[in-house]
Amino acid sequence: MAVITGLIKQKRNEDYYNIFIDGSFAFSIHKELILLHNIKEGEEIDLNEIGKIIKEDNKKRAFNHGLYYLSFRRRTQNEIEKYFEKKNYSQDVIEEVINKLIDYRMIDDQDYVKTFISDKIGGNPIGRKKILYELQRKGISQELLLNIDQWYSEEEEYKQAKRLIEKYNRKYEKSPIRERTQKIYMAGQRRGFSWEIFRKAIDECIQIEETYEDAYSIDINQAIFLAQKYKTRYEKRGFKGYILKQKIGQALQNKGYRWEDIQEILSKIIEE
Repeated sequence: MAVITGLIKQKRNEDYYNIFIDGSFAFSIHKELILLHNIKEGEEIDLNEIGKIIKEDNKKRAFNHGLYYLSFRRRTQNEIEKYFEKKNYSQDVIEEVINKLIDYRMIDDQDYVKTFISDKIGGNPIGRKKILYELQRKGISQELLLNIDQWYSEEEEYKQAKRLIEKYNRKYEKSPIRERTQKIYMAGQRRGFSWEIFRKAIDECIQIEETYEDAYSIDINQAIFLAQKYKTRYEKRGFKGYILKQKIGQALQNKGYRWEDIQEILSKIIEE
């Protein structure tokens, strides 16, 4: 059995004590655990018991770190998990603390999605594709993303599209109709709107003196130019093959391009 030979309060954090066993520093724990486990100088302590106490202290530290991280803004479960991993907590500690934070409603991905979408559509007009992309980057589960309709319906996206079109229609009202339409289409793509919904909104908001396909063919050409820039950038970083295509595709999708068009663009700039 090991013997506790010292309990010294830390200078920088007075809630924690350094524990010395057999004359040497062993570990540090919160003062509450000292009282809970009745740790006293001169007492014997089992090595297995030490392991349990250290794990319990790690859970307490992780929980407090989590509360601190959440104090700045709301976070997704994935964001919290990555934060804990950077702090080098073990997976079992991370899992237990995450579950505790969920029980306390400090982590609630469904409510996060609902609030995130509400905040976004209350600002500048934004399409569902861009919202889905941003939520995906934050680690929201596919299950929640597939149920986005309950928080952001196609009808709401149509209203958002009309807001954007009316805004740009006023901004470029002195431009020729063809040029104005192209700029409006590109704005819709950058903001992640569905092509079908955006076309329908265009029909209602402005009259177009050209075919949709002509307008979009020019967008495709601009997209190819943009994709080439992404290709050069990612190749310099060492990406190639499938990963390179995925990186370029994600970048284009973030700009609002349709996935079927992205496939066509990738086939033009990358040799299989």
